[in-house]
Amino acid sequence: PANHVSRGAPPLLLIHGAADEQIPIATADRFVSALESASATDVTYLRLAKVGHCPQSIQKIDWTHQAALRFLDRTVGKRDE
Repeated sequence: PANHVSRGAPPLLLIHGAADEQIPIATADRFVSALESASATDVTYLRLAKVGHCPQSIQKIDWTHQAALRFLDRTVGKRDE
């Protein structure tokens, strides 16, 4: 993906565990760096210490759910409550 970034990239929420053994955190770091270098305007990067590849490990961190909802509210629109 880092080879296909541009200033006009859509909003991105990237949540990545720093302890991921399948996709090293450096891969996500390079991707975010490439987006920043291309002046992408809306990148939210949550780099989670001690979290691995499994989605269940991210779900155990209470604030990630709220962070994702805030991102969606901001980029897609407010939810009807």
